Amino acid sequence: MKPSSCFGTFELIPERSALLCDGEAVHLGSRAFSLLRILVENAGKVVSGAELTAQIWPDTSVGEANLRVHLAAVRKVLSEGGCPDGCIVTLPGRGYQFAMPVTHRKTENYQKSWVNVPPLLAKLIGRDQVIQEILSDLADRRLISIVGSGGIGKTSVALATAGRAIEIYPDGVFFVDFTSLTVSSPLAFALASSLRLPASSGIDEMAVFDYLGPRETLIVFDNCEHVIEAAASFAEKVLRECPNVHLLATSREPLRTEGEFVKRLLPLQAPSLGDASLTAVEALAFPAVQLFVERASSGVAGFSLTDEDAPALALLCNKLDGIPLAIELAAARIDLFDIRTLTIQLEDCLELLTRNRRTAQERHRTLRATLDWSYGLLSDGEQLLLSRLSVFRGEFDRDAALMVATDHVMTKSRIWESLPNLVAKSLLVMSNESSAPVFRLLDSTRAYAVEKLGDGPGANSVRRLHAEYIRDRTLSLAPKNGFVVKSHQESHSKMVDELRSAIAWAFSPKGDPELGIEVIASSAYLWFQLSLFEEFKVHADRALEAMSGTPNVSKAELRLLLARGPALYETLGAVPELFSTATRALELAKQLDDRLGISGALHNLWRYHHGLGEYSRSLDVALQIEEYVGGDSQHVWWNPLKALSLLYLGNLKECRSVLSEIEDRVTISDDGIRGAYDYNLAVLVMGTLARVLWLQGFPEDAIRVAEKSVAAALETKQSVAICFALSIAGCPINIWNRNLKDAERNLSLLQEHARLSNSLYWKQYVDVFRLGVAAANGQPADRQFKAGRQQSYWDYRHWENFSVLGLSFAPVLLVQRAKSDPSWWCAPEVLRLEAVRMHGEGKSQARADVCRLLQQSLEIAQRQQALSWELRTATSLLELAQTGDEIKQAKRLLKETMSDFTAGFDSYDFRRAEALLEKSPRFAGASL
Repeated sequence: MKPSSCFGTFELIPERSALLCDGEAVHLGSRAFSLLRILVENAGKVVSGAELTAQIWPDTSVGEANLRVHLAAVRKVLSEGGCPDGCIVTLPGRGYQFAMPVTHRKTENYQKSWVNVPPLLAKLIGRDQVIQEILSDLADRRLISIVGSGGIGKTSVALATAGRAIEIYPDGVFFVDFTSLTVSSPLAFALASSLRLPASSGIDEMAVFDYLGPRETLIVFDNCEHVIEAAASFAEKVLRECPNVHLLATSREPLRTEGEFVKRLLPLQAPSLGDASLTAVEALAFPAVQLFVERASSGVAGFSLTDEDAPALALLCNKLDGIPLAIELAAARIDLFDIRTLTIQLEDCLELLTRNRRTAQERHRTLRATLDWSYGLLSDGEQLLLSRLSVFRGEFDRDAALMVATDHVMTKSRIWESLPNLVAKSLLVMSNESSAPVFRLLDSTRAYAVEKLGDGPGANSVRRLHAEYIRDRTLSLAPKNGFVVKSHQESHSKMVDELRSAIAWAFSPKGDPELGIEVIASSAYLWFQLSLFEEFKVHADRALEAMSGTPNVSKAELRLLLARGPALYETLGAVPELFSTATRALELAKQLDDRLGISGALHNLWRYHHGLGEYSRSLDVALQIEEYVGGDSQHVWWNPLKALSLLYLGNLKECRSVLSEIEDRVTISDDGIRGAYDYNLAVLVMGTLARVLWLQGFPEDAIRVAEKSVAAALETKQSVAICFALSIAGCPINIWNRNLKDAERNLSLLQEHARLSNSLYWKQYVDVFRLGVAAANGQPADRQFKAGRQQSYWDYRHWENFSVLGLSFAPVLLVQRAKSDPSWWCAPEVLRLEAVRMHGEGKSQARADVCRLLQQSLEIAQRQQALSWELRTATSLLELAQTGDEIKQAKRLLKETMSDFTAGFDSYDFRRAEALLEKSPRFAGASL
């Protein structure tokens, strides 16, 4: 590398065709620069005019007059920089001589100061990968545009990229801010200013191009969106005229120039919603959380994220769509609000997020200012469309946009034209992950657009169209023959926010209650699929009240009642209101001669009787359903109700037969189908089968099938289905088998999904199995007894399942039922536990009752072919035997019972029985 030449206040750098005066660039045309370079390199020597013209114009014949023009320009620049008038001497007839003393220095490290890129004032978080990608792309692409919504961090990424590029571009990196320019501003002057070219040199585009022509530089054009046409044209000229220049542009929309590579900047990643167990350490792995904590720590001394606040901060970052500016503005309010309160306050995010650095650009001081800037750049049609699309709370496709936005002003063709423009300008987010593109507004953009939509007649018309669209959409996704297919299930969660919005408008003062009733009725099945029972009950009750006395609403009322039944059962259990809801629905369905409606109403009636433990009645109802569906190919889907009734009636053999019929006729491992108001078929069948297998003496098989049932339920992502699988199989079977680690794992899962379903009914099952695990772990029976008795709000099914988990758990009424109802599935175990309890009291007069209860337990277990109950009773008979004959008979009975087993030899109960026989003739101590 040639050394630079220094004279006076000037430094001439030949390798970069650069002339500096006091460290700042001075503009000289390329031929004027060549003239000065030759004279300086030959300082003190006379160089003839012929030599100069030959070197400067090697392929062109020019006169010395051209030389004198460029010489005048050089002398003018040197004079302005303080050089004496005689620094270049003209010797007539001989040539020219540079008469100033010249020194030389190396320039290897010079490029480090050859920049005007402003430093970032705060740490940039979560952008390392994209910066590295841009640097890599710049090696092959000459124009890269960083595109994204307002506040996404485009300028920060560009500055960070430029800072890292300084070592790459030998002739410097320059930053040009277009913010203050208007469409009439000459962009060449802004670039010349950044290059520090003096205005006195007569700057125009060609002068800038002439200066940049031989240089290898990176230039950043920041904030191009408001001068987008001029910026695009100017960028093309720079690239065409300056072959070694690379451009990095930032804009809210692409420049759309030849050779442009668009790098769309995405929001910062935040933790997924719904993880209540999220810890601070886990949350801080996400850049959105890192940014909030870093900025909050800067404003409030001692701030740190706690495990308790981590889920709330995850929600906050998601509400802010991972937009760095919004997150920084929110963090700036941490001195006034804690994280949870701040999240709640975000409903009015445009007013809350108003405090940024005083030195920030005006359009970045508040979230509203950022959006004002973007909105002002839209055409009238784009502004109108954006405001109308704000009625959507989530994703929507082109057809949906046409449904709500089309009128005589906003025509279909105008919408087709404006949609991609809003995407390009980063006011709509588009996703191509599905078969057709879908769009959505970021929450902050939507809040702003809602304000622009207003509350007048036009806005009301748009909201009506939205409600009508949502009604029609839910009808199109409605169950077919009473069952929901998997492809539709994936659409349900995307609909719920739209439903809430449509219902809220319909029952507002300017809304339409009749349309609201239609929306709620058409979407009744969807709330069940999403386990949103409490919310649906509120909506359904509002609709039922509104339609009271209204003619011709029977079909809508039936749909609401059919959905209200499971909502009641899943949240409160078999309450009287469930019975009245079911009977009214049955009455309406018969009036309408609606076969599926009758089956659905009977299903709710089945729930009622089943929930009260009235299993004979529930079986009668299940058989009625079978009659109504008759030879329908779908009737097999109702069979799990029959199987469950048979299970709890202790008819295990026939229950297995019904389950086998289902398995023979339907592939349940991956059917993906579930009832409109019921669980996935695989969950129902395998959950029921698991409990039957355990009762019949196949504990290992029961565990395997129970895990399959839970896995199938988890696959559905339906919390109540998960709760069902865990309650019928996953928890109790592991407790019975004393697989307590697995029981505790399933109990935690049950607790999580009971919370997510917001169901008191399923939360009560958490208490049931928590006490069962504690009893299996050896907690004293008296303590368990008292704990169970405190659960006065449990319903029948909770007490029933609790009664077979420990000594003294069964209430008196259930003990009485076990004595009088031999068809009850758990009668053998309830009687056995009662006998063990009575024996433990040590009353000699109770001996006969103990023996009678154990004998009754044994007989019922044998009649039901419940081998696991039979083994437990036979074991207790030997444990409690007192006389030699009793011991002898009990040992024989236990051996005979054990010989009936074909599996389960490693199970807890079987090993206990073996150990008891080995300790013959007596086994010390009574036990479960």
